[in-house]
Amino acid sequence: MDYLERVLNALRQQNLPKSDWELLLIDNGCAEPLSHRLDLSWHHQSSIIREERLGIAYARIRGTNESIADIIVFIDDDNVLDPEYLENCLSIADKYPHLGIWGGSILPEFEIEPPASIRPYLPILALREVTQPLWSNVRTCTEAEPWGAGLCIRRQAAMAYCESFQQTNFPIIGNTGNLPLGGDDTEMCYITCNLGLGMGLFPCLKLLHLISKRRLTEDYIIKIKQGYAVRHLLLAYKWSGVLPASPYAPIQLLRCLKQLISIHAIKRRLAWALHLARITAAKIIAEAERVKTNE
Repeated sequence: MDYLERVLNALRQQNLPKSDWELLLIDNGCAEPLSHRLDLSWHHQSSIIREERLGIAYARIRGTNESIADIIVFIDDDNVLDPEYLENCLSIADKYPHLGIWGGSILPEFEIEPPASIRPYLPILALREVTQPLWSNVRTCTEAEPWGAGLCIRRQAAMAYCESFQQTNFPIIGNTGNLPLGGDDTEMCYITCNLGLGMGLFPCLKLLHLISKRRLTEDYIIKIKQGYAVRHLLLAYKWSGVLPASPYAPIQLLRCLKQLISIHAIKRRLAWALHLARITAAKIIAEAERVKTNE
């Protein structure tokens, strides 16, 4: 709750007049409902909405459907926005009408000093610094792809994503707490590009990502890396029809074995996590192919 209070306080201090934006807080199945714990009376266009289906995609879809604005900004419960964030978001919307989705820098604030063993892998925690404007409408251009924290999206693109999610038989629901796959933000970018709009990154959009000490462990880094690897394989299958190589193929097993003999313990663990990710993705995709065949 101390993180969430900081998130809300940063919103309270936005330069953009409160009369120009609405605040929807999505309670995604909290054990104790947030409506009993928070006071949003400081914002006259605010509400707390309960969404029982767990998953960040469900929360974002609910927020999209409940909102009325032409521009939607998704903020996670550990994102502290720069005071000019919403104002700059609208400025970008006006200046770049060909863009449908955009974001900016995600800078860390660590609860404790990161251990030396995981410092090379900290970007896995969705951290980036944007130094110049970048944009593209090629969906595979990852250099210009905004991530979920502080994601800005036009209603047209957000509603297209919601419609696509409802119609697909292969949903990617993003993080659910226990399964950090992500991927829903990437799908938003893909769908936006399919509409003929672009995606972009801008240095004037800045936020702090509050990183708790529980995330600054090798175990957590390994878990995130494994989830992202599964996400990558599922997106490649869903959007490009790419079937992943069998994790049991001799070449795959040989590559894994080579990495497992690394002298660095964390590299061995990462190699094993990637192998497990291939197994997980292969099972999910095999089931999807089986259902497709039966249909």
